Amino acid sequence: MLALAAIHDWEIDQMDVVTDSLNPKIDGNVYMVLQQGIESGGSQVCKLRKSLYGLKQAPCLWYEHIDQFLRSLSLKRCEYDPNIYLSASITLANRNETQLVIWKSKKSADTPIILLLYVDDMLLFSPSSDRVTAVKNLLRAKYKMTDLGPVRCFLAIEIVRDLSRHTLWIHQQRAVRKLLATYGFSQGNGHWTPQPMGSKLQRLDPDSESETTLPEADCPAMTGNHSLDSDGKR
Repeated sequence: MLALAAIHDWEIDQMDVVTDSLNPKIDGNVYMVLQQGIESGGSQVCKLRKSLYGLKQAPCLWYEHIDQFLRSLSLKRCEYDPNIYLSASITLANRNETQLVIWKSKKSADTPIILLLYVDDMLLFSPSSDRVTAVKNLLRAKYKMTDLGPVRCFLAIEIVRDLSRHTLWIHQQRAVRKLLATYGFSQGNGHWTPQPMGSKLQRLDPDSESETTLPEADCPAMTGNHSLDSDGKR
């Protein structure tokens, strides 16, 4: 989506939903113990009328709620990716076509727009800034939203555009630096990855004080965070 938007000079704006899990109503009976500080005078519980953070059903309730609203705006859910919503004027190209075309507008008067949803983060793609603004206003009328303007960072992926050259760069410099600082490697020497063929690793001397070692308990967390940055967001 980012590459196609860069090629076609589409607007890419970002919005964030504030307290997304508190919006949906609960369909069913869910009860909770009274919180500390509330005196009921007996063994009473509360019946939830709306969702709460930490509730097991909260993510599903939120998706059903936002999905219903986006459909009411005449946006249709993509059959290949349920987190992408397309305006009614867009039809997906045939997969067998050799030309790389993802959308085709049937009506020139209906400026197309694509909404990418990831939990409570949204990206809006459209050739018209007016169409983006119109959809933003509809979203703000329904939910408490934060308008982040042209996208600069999405899911820890930093985005840099050069509109004059139709180019777009993505990187994770900030996320990587934060990871290095967390585990005390800010002053470490960088190295190309993967390691060149034939590289031999040497075992550290446990009695050596010149080498900086990582506590064993931190290794799983560091490995998991590194995997997320290097593999999970590609």
